[in-house]
Amino acid sequence: MTSLNTSETREFQIAEISPEKELMEMANLLEDLYANLEDYQAKWRDADGKVACLNTSIARFTREIDSLLQMLGVTKSILDEVEGSESQLDHALQVLQHLLANRDLPTQLADISINNKLQEYQEMIDRLQKEVNDLKDKSRTGSISDISDRTSSSHKSREHEKLFVLQKDYENLQAAHDGLIEEHHRHIQSLDRTIGSLKGQMENLHKDKMTLRSELAALSSMQRDLEMSVEKQRVLTTEKIKLSYQVESLKQDKVSLQKNIEKLTERITSMSEKNAPKLEGLRRKAGIASDVLYRLFEVDVIEFENLFKSFNMIADDTSLENPKKRIEFMATFKGAKLLDQKSEVITSVEEAHKSVLRYFSRAVKAIVSDHIRLLLKENEMTSAHDHDVEKLKNQIKILEELSRRMTERPEIVHSPRLKLRIEELTNRWKAEREARILENRQAKKRLQELGQEN
Repeated sequence: MTSLNTSETREFQIAEISPEKELMEMANLLEDLYANLEDYQAKWRDADGKVACLNTSIARFTREIDSLLQMLGVTKSILDEVEGSESQLDHALQVLQHLLANRDLPTQLADISINNKLQEYQEMIDRLQKEVNDLKDKSRTGSISDISDRTSSSHKSREHEKLFVLQKDYENLQAAHDGLIEEHHRHIQSLDRTIGSLKGQMENLHKDKMTLRSELAALSSMQRDLEMSVEKQRVLTTEKIKLSYQVESLKQDKVSLQKNIEKLTERITSMSEKNAPKLEGLRRKAGIASDVLYRLFEVDVIEFENLFKSFNMIADDTSLENPKKRIEFMATFKGAKLLDQKSEVITSVEEAHKSVLRYFSRAVKAIVSDHIRLLLKENEMTSAHDHDVEKLKNQIKILEELSRRMTERPEIVHSPRLKLRIEELTNRWKAEREARILENRQAKKRLQELGQEN
């Protein structure tokens, strides 16, 4: 408003000022107008940049919506599979597509209008710039007299008209600029509301999509369960048919087996009647054999205990540990019916009996071998004793011969040295004889003991 008042004041003062001042004022006015136009043009460039940013944001939002729809898999093939929700989802998709298709229309219209206005303003600015430049050139090249000559009243009026037109254009441009800014703000608010609405619709569609997916999963699970049930029913039906055939076959087999059982029962009855005496005899024999087995088992256990006591005097204690345990184990069943015991017990008793028998068999073999060695050693000792006796007999004969000779020669008999020699030989012979007699007695006693033990 200050610029407008200044322009009007200058307009009323133009008629009173000189041509030079008038031209200077016009030049200043044009420069101010040009500066205002440049500012206005810069503002429009800023507005254009903001609009471009807004278009970029809208395009990015559009791409995000499209990618979100693709990620959610909201396609017609999926929607057709869901019964009861097809019409609603199709309607929602159509609304969304319509909104997405038409959301750029206000922006495009605003861009076209802004571009047209900017084009008009640019042309007007270029035209005014050209006039200002012409006036500047004229003011620089011409003299004051030339300017005053060429400045006539008609020219002044024309310049006044131009200034008035320029002033009006400037005011119109300012009003248009304010209107475009207001329209731009309204358009931004409308786009914000549209974006909010689209976001709400997208959230609703996402919820619907999740619901549809849950329903699809439930339907798929139900379909799988139904297919499994149908398959199980088919298998059960097949099994039922097979079982019916098997039952029929088993019934026939049962009838045949019953007939065979009846025949076998008749044969067993007849054979039992015929073989009753034989069976009774076999039972008696089995009882006698069982009694004999019991008595033999008790006798074996008693004899095993006696043998163990005998072997305990000559054998090693460690070698008798295992037979002792087995004999004690068998002794626990004395007086009991062995055949009435469990099969495991009978097997254990049998193994123990065999083990003890094998042990005593090996022990007897070892004793017999020792006895044979003793007999052989005794024979050797007897032979050596006989040889020694024979030597002693020879010595006795020699001594007797010497004694006889000595008796025949009295001078030798009374020799002290000879007497000592004779006494020494006599004592040695007696000692050897007594030792041989003692060894012979001990050997005979040992043989008698071994004979009693066997």
